[in-house]
Amino acid sequence: MKIKEKIIDTISSLSEMENVKQYLSENDDLSKIEMNSLSFIKIVVALESEFGFEFEDEMLDYNRFASLNTLCNYVKEQMKLSNSITV
Repeated sequence: MKIKEKIIDTISSLSEMENVKQYLSENDDLSKIEMNSLSFIKIVVALESEFGFEFEDEMLDYNRFASLNTLCNYVKEQMKLSNSITV
């Protein structure tokens, strides 16, 4: 499963909006899915667990992610960074 599909599944499972999965499969605008700060934090925690990285503190503002593509690109970037760090 692609990263974008996993993100859509995660958002869909945590969203209170009906048909959010179908909506996000066809649209890029996250502002239409009735996301608020609490639902965003739930999504962040789920994405961190799913993809194995932590959101940077300054990125914990849902207004920074107005589009699905912005969120997908951030997740991809963080995955690259977390995979390149060796302990």
